[in-house]
Amino acid sequence: LTTANFRAFRQYGNHSTFDEDPTKTLKALVKDVSRSYALLADQRLIDFIQHGHTTPMGMVNLNKPGKKPRIVFDSTWRPSFDATAINDITDKAWEPQVYFPESFERLLRWIYNLRISYPAKEIYLADDDITPFFWLLKYHPEMVALHMAVMHNHMVAYTGLTFGDNTSPGNAETMARARQH
Repeated sequence: LTTANFRAFRQYGNHSTFDEDPTKTLKALVKDVSRSYALLADQRLIDFIQHGHTTPMGMVNLNKPGKKPRIVFDSTWRPSFDATAINDITDKAWEPQVYFPESFERLLRWIYNLRISYPAKEIYLADDDITPFFWLLKYHPEMVALHMAVMHNHMVAYTGLTFGDNTSPGNAETMARARQH
């Protein structure tokens, strides 16, 4: 990634949803940092990090009752036609296949077959939520510089898989399949 690309992303900043409710975005940021999902530093440091890249951040579920607001990376967005986003430099062909879209149907089929095999037994199902695995899988230290953002006058460098990168679902899928088995 070039210096011009870095400057274009820095000049754009974050998406407008990030600034809609500063209290909620700051609370989500503090949660990520307190759980060691991200590193926090003075924003002036970002200009001295070699091969750094800032990604525009957005917020989802800001005004949805019952849902917690979440910070999301927009790793596909480009400030100009010739700019390079993180998802432009990664290839999904190198990532494990994602089975999640068919998982609910497979679960129902499995339960149905269990009932046929064990008609008189009680069946207990375990939870297989994989959300925490996004944060447990850590980026190589050299890749953390590609997952930086400026939020509330701070530089934030995410250390674990981020929601928005095209490689995150595939890498988390491996952990989900292991847990499932």
